[in-house]
Amino acid sequence: MLIGPLSQPKAPNFTLKISHSQPTPDWSDYRICPSLVLYSIPRYQDLPERSVTDYLPNTFHIQKTSRCRMITRLSIFVLLFSVVQVGRIHAQSAPGCSQTKAEFEVKTEKDSHAAKPEPGKALVYFLQDDLHFDSRPRPTTLFGIDGNWVGATHGNSYFFVYVEPGEHHLCSEWQMDVILNYPQKRTTAALHFTAESGKTYYFRAKDIAIKELVGAELEAMDSDEAQLVMGSFEYSSSHPKK
Repeated sequence: MLIGPLSQPKAPNFTLKISHSQPTPDWSDYRICPSLVLYSIPRYQDLPERSVTDYLPNTFHIQKTSRCRMITRLSIFVLLFSVVQVGRIHAQSAPGCSQTKAEFEVKTEKDSHAAKPEPGKALVYFLQDDLHFDSRPRPTTLFGIDGNWVGATHGNSYFFVYVEPGEHHLCSEWQMDVILNYPQKRTTAALHFTAESGKTYYFRAKDIAIKELVGAELEAMDSDEAQLVMGSFEYSSSHPKK
């Protein structure tokens, strides 16, 4: 028996079926909204056998040009608003906080610094205590007196200033938000006190980041407790960035 040459298999004939049952839209008046495409593309392996034109309206959210413009403008507005809120913590309405945007450059050193009150003035120490701040990076804290920033600290550090006798309003505030994934937090704190000539006062900004508890507190300290804490802290020197 003679066996002839094996016949070559024929390549399958694939044809693209385009249905003309539906009118072709005027594409010049339409565009694809990018903000909606990601939520509307189906998995092609799950698509049944239908015509190509049947998939277009369902595959992409095709909207009129005017509506796309509205969605795009709204998206840009939300994005810009979010950037402003995240990038900089604005001062609250407390009288001790400055309403002027400021960024301080901070340097700390291990050498201790002590000062004695100047004649006719009171001495005020500001401390930043990060004992209960279990996140990194740590915040830089601005301190304000009567609406003016007087210095800043970073980490466990302190500095001091002189003030006139009388009532003063104090403020502490994070220079930048360092915990972006936790929107419900208070990063500004305030209090007031009455200074007397020749006396020394201590105020501590406590930064907290423990599990779901995030924020800052400002409190007056006992002089003995303050001396004990400053013994392990660094001295902070700061100046506004140019």
